[in-house]
Amino acid sequence: PGHDLDFVVPEQAIRLTFKMADLLNKPAYVLDQERDAGRVVLREENTTLDFSRFRGPDLAADLQDRDFTINALALPATAVTRSSLIDPHGGLADLAARRLRLVQPQALVRDPVRTLRAVRQALALDFHLPPETRTAVADAAPLLAQASVERVREELTKLLQTAVPDQAIAEMHTLGLLAEVLPEIAALADVAQSAPHTEPVLAHTVQVLRWLRRLETAVIAQQPTADASLQMAQEALTPYAAALAQHLERAADGGLDGRVLLRLGALFHDVGKRETQTVEADGRIRFLGHDTIGAEVANGRLRQLTFSNQAVKHVET
Repeated sequence: PGHDLDFVVPEQAIRLTFKMADLLNKPAYVLDQERDAGRVVLREENTTLDFSRFRGPDLAADLQDRDFTINALALPATAVTRSSLIDPHGGLADLAARRLRLVQPQALVRDPVRTLRAVRQALALDFHLPPETRTAVADAAPLLAQASVERVREELTKLLQTAVPDQAIAEMHTLGLLAEVLPEIAALADVAQSAPHTEPVLAHTVQVLRWLRRLETAVIAQQPTADASLQMAQEALTPYAAALAQHLERAADGGLDGRVLLRLGALFHDVGKRETQTVEADGRIRFLGHDTIGAEVANGRLRQLTFSNQAVKHVET
């Protein structure tokens, strides 16, 4: 079942938005005046109805302007059978093959935020990025510097909200996106550590996100596990599972919740290590004061990405 219905019309989309809102007795607002886009909100049904004008002179031009073929499908509002589906770019075949293929080579250049969306949709839907899409994403990564900071922040948040935030950060790094969005985190890739650490700082950070996710699954969702350490965590923390779930699900400013704040904290927890790394005579690597420096770095980057004061303070602390 879907909770996000998108309608495209030749003209006067905002006018139609408010007519629909009046008919349903629901709230509505303008999404984009210039692009003639509006939204009706059905809060009780947890559903949104978005109305927008064609991106071009007709539906064919509109679908040509989409990012991926699976997002370039249309269905007449009066349709009653699958045969009415409009699929000029082979989106149905790509859905069946579970792949994200670009509608056109310039799709990412025209909107660089789509590079982050590619990673998010692939991970959220368990799809794969074919070689040509991966190459296009990597080539367009530097263009993120020209994109809206607010939109980049929103995509980063959604990436951390997936079931695999560790894979999201690793994939962003592989494709060159992490260096554009979170350069301080990407710079940790070659920062070595001494035992008991076994990996450089960025790889360690990805593992922290992975284990945090596994802990959430074991303790909050109470899923059986064969891992001895997770079994110990389950045994110790199960009495607090309900309270922990409530803590992670609590609402925070900017549409965030406690789970995203915790994952942001995990992502930035060692960000100060590059600036504080020292090597002693015996070869031991130390990072004295990396927590203090890391808090300052996290504060600066999250403010640059326009996270709320509440979120910044939480991660900084």
